[in-house]
Amino acid sequence: MDYPNNVLKIAKAAAVAHPLDATKATNLAIRNLSKLKDFTKLRAVFIHNAVRDLIYDSRCQVNKVIKGQHSSPKVIVGTSPSVQEAAVSAYDLFISGVTLGEVLGGDLDDIGDSEHAVGYGHLFNAELCWRLAKIVPEYKRVRDAVSENKLQAIMREVRKKLG
Repeated sequence: MDYPNNVLKIAKAAAVAHPLDATKATNLAIRNLSKLKDFTKLRAVFIHNAVRDLIYDSRCQVNKVIKGQHSSPKVIVGTSPSVQEAAVSAYDLFISGVTLGEVLGGDLDDIGDSEHAVGYGHLFNAELCWRLAKIVPEYKRVRDAVSENKLQAIMREVRKKLG
């Protein structure tokens, strides 16, 4: 759902007010959002979106099993990676909100393009962070260690590298 501009402005203002503390930003946004006349209706939308995010998290866990990306080194009986892999079909991989087995051939190119665009954004962020890690001291912020012009130049280099 696209949120109304007033909701987006409140969220942005809270993020700006607390750029280093998501909990404080969230609490400020909730306080300000609760003052809106249509907050009751918005609350239902927020709950819906939160539950949807839980569903996405659950799907992500299934995808990790299918892809062999296990994050926990502990083996608990019945939930070991080998048991999980045996119990999950490759058709169950979630891509673009559906399981791979249900995707129509005619939709694969569009889904691939969409996934590639998202992936490019993540690759760009990763490359940028790795470049900056080489020049930003451990206990300094990027803005304190790299000028805006230098940062723009690095970003151009990263874009060029990634094509």
